[in-house]
Amino acid sequence: MNLTLGKVFDQLRNDRHATHADIANACNFSESCVWKLSHDWSVRWETVHIALTIGLHIAPGTEPYETCHQLWLSARQERGDKRKPKAGKSTVKAHHVTATNHFRNLVRELDEEETKLVLNAAKRAAARLSQ
Repeated sequence: MNLTLGKVFDQLRNDRHATHADIANACNFSESCVWKLSHDWSVRWETVHIALTIGLHIAPGTEPYETCHQLWLSARQERGDKRKPKAGKSTVKAHHVTATNHFRNLVRELDEEETKLVLNAAKRAAARLSQ
């Protein structure tokens, strides 16, 4: 049997006779958040930590806590390994993102004709800058 965080979490939950709703209420989570944890969806470690310590009363440093932490780390690593590397990945500089957002806000209210005029003006300005 392949041991996963969700299986261990469910076993700990069942040992304590706690429902998803019990844990959700104790942690101020939604039930769907606890369900995601039980079904091995990607969740942040902070979510797991709160569910274990507050929802299930498991102290950090104990064997069940450390087991869950190691399983979470392994699952995180597996998800990262499955991602395809982005070939030729370009990095967008923060000032480019800011400029793009400002431009979008500027043209958002323009009609089609006004938008064409702004784009043509931008092309002319870009041509002058590249000289």
